[in-house]
Amino acid sequence: MEMDRSRYDGDRYRPGYHFTAPNHWMNEPHAPIQYEGKYHLFYQHNSHGPYWHNISWGHAVSEDLVHWRDLPVALAPTEDSVAPDGVWSGDAAYDENGVPVLLFTAGDGSQRPNQATGLARPADPGDSDLVEWKMHPTLVTSQTADLNVGAGRKVRFGDFHDPFVWKEGDTWFQLMGSGVQTTSGTDVGGTALLYTSKNLTDWTYSGPLMVGDVAAHPKTGQVWELPTFLPIGKDGQGRERRALLVNPAFPAGPGEYSSKYVYYWVGTWDAQARR
Repeated sequence: MEMDRSRYDGDRYRPGYHFTAPNHWMNEPHAPIQYEGKYHLFYQHNSHGPYWHNISWGHAVSEDLVHWRDLPVALAPTEDSVAPDGVWSGDAAYDENGVPVLLFTAGDGSQRPNQATGLARPADPGDSDLVEWKMHPTLVTSQTADLNVGAGRKVRFGDFHDPFVWKEGDTWFQLMGSGVQTTSGTDVGGTALLYTSKNLTDWTYSGPLMVGDVAAHPKTGQVWELPTFLPIGKDGQGRERRALLVNPAFPAGPGEYSSKYVYYWVGTWDAQARR
């Protein structure tokens, strides 16, 4: 279905400044990255209609972060890929050669959990528009039920999504949104699970970066989505400070605190200790 923005010309209710999809459903812009003088923005998109289904990665490019040019869908669910049932939110990073890569939540309803991390690379790194992407043939990170999240606790098996990736030295780090429960099944809180890699395809689990306390702070949710971990400057002692931002999620369904808040914590990061 060809997309034509002009059909909305004169629509007083359509944003004229903020980016929108050319038509149909969009949510969760993600994976912004700069390459060859252009800014790339990806977002959750259904090109088939104005509803959540058949989720792909919409793609647009800009030279000034104000005027955007629509590009073809970057990643779409296909039967023969690691994401037959949805290409859900993720992140962008640069590989060892400075070429962008995409890490995404691969949706597969035939598996449990139905979420894992997939990897995609540009078919032609010489194309500054990065129009065509190819998925890695296998998943790069999968959740297991026996992940160590602390004594007397277990990972919330089945919630595992929204990779956030960055590199320090020769090591890539990946956060995945999830949750922690007691061994009896009581929710402890959301978490950002930490993984490391030397090559973007083989990842080693390190443990939770942080675990929430939903009993004391119910607004922070049972599960954390879209974890983001960013340097924000140095404090008076010269220590680099970082902010961990999360979107609280409530698997039981809509409730008093659903879809209202983003929470953040500020602290320091020790890459060697993974803490």
